[in-house]
Amino acid sequence: MSAEIGDNSVNAGHLRAFIERIERLDEEKKALADDIKDVYAEAKSNGFDVKIMRKVVLLRKMDAEKRREQEEILDLYMNALGMLADTPLGQASLARKVATAFGEPSPLTDDERAKGYTAAFITRKGARVAIGATAV
Repeated sequence: MSAEIGDNSVNAGHLRAFIERIERLDEEKKALADDIKDVYAEAKSNGFDVKIMRKVVLLRKMDAEKRREQEEILDLYMNALGMLADTPLGQASLARKVATAFGEPSPLTDDERAKGYTAAFITRKGARVAIGATAV
């Protein structure tokens, strides 16, 4: 039954049922939130980084394509700011981008490694290119 303007009639029983259902669901939600908090506390006591775990949970909820897109944008921004240049992740990202431009990755030779190069490629035209250090 719907109430109209100036109509004081409301189905109190129906309204009360909705309110009580919402209250029960709120109690269940609080109980679940407490359970999740306990699981994180247990994980922390076992040496896990809870902040990272929360991020992993969020990433797992995310659509794979959306997650990949966000990771690419994050990688792009961090590279643009020079935040990854000295890390293995940054070097791998650079190597992947260079591979796209140059061609197939190739193992470093002993000489290239001694000179500090971090990656080598065989170009589409068959030439060898080593990157990652300035020649000495």
